Amino acid sequence: MLEFNQLILIVMMLISMIVIIIILVNYLIYKNTVKSQTMILSKLEFYEQKLLEIEVKINLFELNQNHENKEQVKDNELHEKQTKPQDIIDLSGINNYTSTQILKLLNDKSLTSRDIQKSINKTREHVARVMKKLYENGYVVRNTNTRPFNYSITKKGKQVFMNS
Repeated sequence: MLEFNQLILIVMMLISMIVIIIILVNYLIYKNTVKSQTMILSKLEFYEQKLLEIEVKINLFELNQNHENKEQVKDNELHEKQTKPQDIIDLSGINNYTSTQILKLLNDKSLTSRDIQKSINKTREHVARVMKKLYENGYVVRNTNTRPFNYSITKKGKQVFMNS
C-alpha cells in the first residue's frame, strides 16, 4: 500500500513536470507575442502551485506513514507483552523466559550453544551468560570432550518440567 501510494504521487509529479516542459516549449515558440507570454506565465504559476500542493501532500503522506509505523510498532510490542508465556520458572536466581526456552530445547536432545542461539534467536553473548548460569546451578551439564561444548539437561533441569 505504501509503495503504491508513493508511486501514484511520483507519477503525478512526472505528469506535472511534463506539462511544465510543454508549457516552456510553447513559451519558446510563442515568445514574441505578449499575449502568449502572459498566458504561459499564468500557466507556469498555476502548475507551480500544483507542484507545491503535491509536495505538501507527499510530506503529509510521509508523516502519516511514519506515525502509523510507530503506532504499529507500539501495538506489536503491546501484543508481545500480552502474549508472552506465563510459565516462567524460578531457576534459583535464573528466573527468565530464555532459561525456560533453553531447558525445553535441551529436554529433547543435547545441543551446542550455537544451536541454542539459532533456535531462540538471541545473541551469542546472551546465550553464553544464560548457559553459564544454568550450568553453575546444575540444570545442564557440559560435554567438555567436544568443541564447542554440547549441553544436556540434568535430572534437576527435568524436574523443572515435572513441577510446572
